Amino acid sequence: MKLAVTGAGGLIGANIVRVALARGHEAVALRRPGGTREALRGTEAVIVEADMLGASEAIVAACTGADAIVHCAATFAYGRDAHDLHRIAVDGTKAMLHAAKHAGVPRVVVTSSSVVFGYSEDRSIINESAGLADPAGQPAYVAAKIAQDLAALALAEKLGITLVLACPTMSVGATCSALGPSNGLIVAYLADRTRSTFLGGCNIVSAEDVGHGHVILAERGSASQHYLLGSGNLHWRDIHALISDFTGTGGPYCELGSGLSWLAASFEEGRALLAGEMPMTTREQAGMIGRYYWYDSARAAALGYAPRPARAALLEAVSWLVGSHHVARETRATLRLSDEVWQHRFASRAA
Repeated sequence: MKLAVTGAGGLIGANIVRVALARGHEAVALRRPGGTREALRGTEAVIVEADMLGASEAIVAACTGADAIVHCAATFAYGRDAHDLHRIAVDGTKAMLHAAKHAGVPRVVVTSSSVVFGYSEDRSIINESAGLADPAGQPAYVAAKIAQDLAALALAEKLGITLVLACPTMSVGATCSALGPSNGLIVAYLADRTRSTFLGGCNIVSAEDVGHGHVILAERGSASQHYLLGSGNLHWRDIHALISDFTGTGGPYCELGSGLSWLAASFEEGRALLAGEMPMTTREQAGMIGRYYWYDSARAAALGYAPRPARAALLEAVSWLVGSHHVARETRATLRLSDEVWQHRFASRAA
């Protein structure tokens, strides 16, 4: 199979390309102009620079001859302008589907998100049967992804394209692109000297396993179906306790609700604004504290999706992040990495 992957310079896109090649497929990696190629270094993928909202001829040319397109070019961010998020999610996906039609590609996998199915207040585990959440009152990113899915399903039916929707949970792992909210939450905890955790919980998964899930869906996912791609459902206090165990930081020592989290996020947004950086957490994310973003991936598992446990995903992510530029030197000096982390780092370098 020949796959064309958009957003191939990002965390999930790069893993899709690498997994596809490892499974014996051909891969064309589409990335935004001027972006880093580091995430695809050493691969045999054909790399094409193209703007998903502008260079339609280049996209059609790159995708011609592909058996399927995996479209994961998007902005994953909280606290961003709602119009821009909607434009990239909805208009970008429509442009890709039209390009697929012109290129004669019969099958498209669109990267959505687990959050399109909402959350629970009572620790209930959600699956695809819940249906898409009501976008009213949702963070701008969540509302944009719900709108993306609805628009994609309608347009794919009109164009006669087989559409499959992949819905990753909180995906963590090595990345050479921007930090992103998922890995950013690990880095934010390491930088937080109070070692605070939050009420609620989420589902953690390895970005590499999400890559495997996307390739499986490109191979045999059912038309017009959503597939949750996650692993373990954990409380935030358990997530932060694992990070503390891996890095020797101690904690977590206190548990914050949405109110105190909102104040802390306000401070972080102010700090980032003065430093000219992207904030590691936002007030919009703080509004999601206390909820349970817990999901069931049984539908994808029936196709062969078999992710590693959430603990292993966090170990992999922490092992890479502590040696990256994303963790400040001052923060790194306070860490006492566990033997398990050192072993993982040595094994990764050897590989």
